[in-house]
Amino acid sequence: MRTGGIRAIAMIATMIGLAQAASAATMIATGSYAGNYSSDSARAALGPGRYRFTLQLTAPADFVGATVAKDTNTNFICADPAAGGGEFSCGGDNVPTIVDFSLVTPLLYQAALDVNAPYTFLSPGDFIVRTETSETCCDFGLEFYNTNAGTYTLSYAAVPEPAGWALTITGMGIVGGALRRRRSTRPMPAIAMA
Repeated sequence: MRTGGIRAIAMIATMIGLAQAASAATMIATGSYAGNYSSDSARAALGPGRYRFTLQLTAPADFVGATVAKDTNTNFICADPAAGGGEFSCGGDNVPTIVDFSLVTPLLYQAALDVNAPYTFLSPGDFIVRTETSETCCDFGLEFYNTNAGTYTLSYAAVPEPAGWALTITGMGIVGGALRRRRSTRPMPAIAMA
């Protein structure tokens, strides 16, 4: 009974870990390029997480310039104690982060980008009472310098968190240990001596 419970827990942990670790690619855009110069752009709305972006070509290009950009938006909320302490927006900033795609093979380019969850930083007692930060992702810029004609596919996949991998490895270890223990507790057949 005890081994059955451990085995069930291990199987559930393995399934959860594998579900988190395996993520299918989602297509963002597809298009074509030909002649001396072609350009295109695309946009995707992605939430917090780590992402791997892939640009797959059907024909090699002489030069590919591909970027992905996210914006970090910061808003400052202030309070003026002399005016009754009411809060108001007193500024902000919008900072882009641009990442270039890297050549993997002549037909494959990839980039990785982290999108952080929104957060608030409190600073009580000051003129600025809090800072609110959020990130929006993603804008893509594509440029092709080419003499060949071809098509491209732009896609993304979520990169699994380390905790998902740890859960998968732990579950597989428990399953392996349970199977090994089960195999070693079988009685050995008696050998008849003549």
